[in-house]
Amino acid sequence: MQAYRLTGESKVDGITDFLDTLIDNNCKFIVFAHHLTVLDGLEEFVKTKKIGYIRIDGKVSMDKRNERVKSF
Repeated sequence: MQAYRLTGESKVDGITDFLDTLIDNNCKFIVFAHHLTVLDGLEEFVKTKKIGYIRIDGKVSMDKRNERVKSF
């Protein structure tokens, strides 16, 4: 499990570099990720950039999920 977690964590820096480019160019984007550690890292990144985001993962109820999709 530790190797699995580390695999996800190692991807965050590269993804945030790419997202930074998208944000700088005012692009709207969707990120799909398997690792919760990746989603957590990306969430922290967008919070520091002070931009809006919507996160949907396995912990989000169907009602909330539908609300978030409509919001997007």
